[in-house]
Amino acid sequence: MKSYTKVPTTKGEKARAGFIIFLFATIIYTIDFIANAIHSGLASDMTVGIWLYYIPSAFGHAALIAGIAWMLFYLPWTFIFRRWQPAAAIYCTALTLVQIFLLVDIFVFSLYRFHLNGFVFEMIAGGGTEIFVIDWRTFLSFGLLAIICGILPFLLARWTARRYYRRTRRMIAPTLTVLACCIVFSHIGNAVAAAQRITAVRRTTKALPYFYPLTANRLLARMGLFNFDEMDEMEATNKRAGINYPLEPITASDSTAGYNILYILIDSWNPRAYGEEATPNIASFAQRYGQFYSQHFSSSNGTAGSIYGIFFGLPYSYETDFSAAQISPVYIDRLIELGYNIRTYPSAIFTRPQFHEMIYRKVPDIRLRAEGATSFDRDNFITATFLDEIDSLSAGDKPFFAFMFYDLPHAISLPAEHRTRFQPSWDKPDYLALNNNIDPTPFFNLYRNCVYYDDSLIGQVLARVEEKGLLDNTIIVITGDHGQEFNENKRNFWGHNGNYTKWQLQIPLVLYYPGVAAGDTVTHTTTHFDITPTVMGRWLGVTNPPGDYSLGYDLADTTRRYPFILGDDINYGFVFEDIITTTNHFGSMEVTDTDLNPIKRSQVGASRLNEAILKKNRFYK
Repeated sequence: MKSYTKVPTTKGEKARAGFIIFLFATIIYTIDFIANAIHSGLASDMTVGIWLYYIPSAFGHAALIAGIAWMLFYLPWTFIFRRWQPAAAIYCTALTLVQIFLLVDIFVFSLYRFHLNGFVFEMIAGGGTEIFVIDWRTFLSFGLLAIICGILPFLLARWTARRYYRRTRRMIAPTLTVLACCIVFSHIGNAVAAAQRITAVRRTTKALPYFYPLTANRLLARMGLFNFDEMDEMEATNKRAGINYPLEPITASDSTAGYNILYILIDSWNPRAYGEEATPNIASFAQRYGQFYSQHFSSSNGTAGSIYGIFFGLPYSYETDFSAAQISPVYIDRLIELGYNIRTYPSAIFTRPQFHEMIYRKVPDIRLRAEGATSFDRDNFITATFLDEIDSLSAGDKPFFAFMFYDLPHAISLPAEHRTRFQPSWDKPDYLALNNNIDPTPFFNLYRNCVYYDDSLIGQVLARVEEKGLLDNTIIVITGDHGQEFNENKRNFWGHNGNYTKWQLQIPLVLYYPGVAAGDTVTHTTTHFDITPTVMGRWLGVTNPPGDYSLGYDLADTTRRYPFILGDDINYGFVFEDIITTTNHFGSMEVTDTDLNPIKRSQVGASRLNEAILKKNRFYK
């Protein structure tokens, strides 16, 4: 092969010399990504076919990272320096830093199965040595390997540029074509894998940091290329490979009390709207028959996560994987096993969110919606329907489980004749008028009028249950899905889904069961995660400890509940006794006190963040 000893000086020649560095960096990063799959344990489930997808995907993704660094840290400098070496030195320094980042990312991913982001950096800044115990030899190895990976492309590029420059130049177009094909292949392959429910492909690509592949399920379905219904079972089998729920098989005694179970939920229930004024019927029932939990918190600041937490005893971050695997709550499974007659009475439609699939996928013919044009009409409908069906529910030899979900306080709208109890009151919500300085009283009074009206409906339900003599054999849970804020924090937050303070998480809870000490007020902290373990352990004969299938405890257990795990698998938060952290899609973390005042991020402490992460991932293998 003919040697070429001229040092590149023109802009084109210098750009091509930098391309050689880019190519070697791409190869090194590809090796990193393969090592990540192996080191994290994902490779143990990878077949030859999965490897044939993963390696080109890793090559293409590595090219994107090295290419971005080339455009930022090499190409601009070729216009400044006459010789190519200074630009190459800057580029290789950047590549060294990227390599350090990738090496640390491999370490973090093997521990937590997510990549380096702002959240992890906060852990490190807040005391990472408490979590990431790395001795000096490991640090030294990381540093030396990163430096070698940065210097090696420079030396290889210099040697190649001097000896084989012309031959290398002819390789640029074919090489870029191959890399482009790898990138396209990775996205098309993922789209096909998603459509075919080949979950092993999608699970494996998690080893590629910041890889956001294409999916096209709807397009492929319209084209008639895939029948997704036929593939659901295949996906469920694949997805279960990474899930460990429950931790141990559910065991139960043969004898149970056979109690009926009635859940009554009020959407968006502010704890200030509980008591003799706003909810006289519920408060009276709690005083005469049940227990009131004054420090009860939801599992989310939104409906989907709240209901999910009640039935699964787990945070909503599990929903994506559990739904793909068609996993039903062990609570519902146990009710079915015991032959419960399961009925639902939802005011808002049950398919948005998809509770019929998340919670009741094994229950046939559940009611998905109520009749009526407004929440007012629908709340009346579910009340009348339950009252009409209560005789048939209680007539058989099997107990019933009934779930009633009132929506009026979420809609905050009702006819004028029912807006008189709390004044002054708005006639309807005026969200455009809301600001941090407005007096919230008229808006809050409109809301309280809605709660008061639903209390009158719930009062009818409770009266009928008592009239039928069902208090002797019925468990009743009355609570909200989540809170509803009326700017109590003076941060201009109204409603829910906005933050993780008590005003969007705290809700009333009333519990009744035969033999309860009536009129008690329970003041220790409890959560929605506790409801399923309480019912399962006390009345459904389950002998497993709650930790086998939930993050909760028996409601009577005074064990510390913090940190609360909230949000989904991308946007999530941890609530500690004195600190709230929220992490968004990009991994950046905000730290505040419980009143949303910003505080130093180091105050959260790495050990507490590690505790929260391990708790969040408890039911993954």
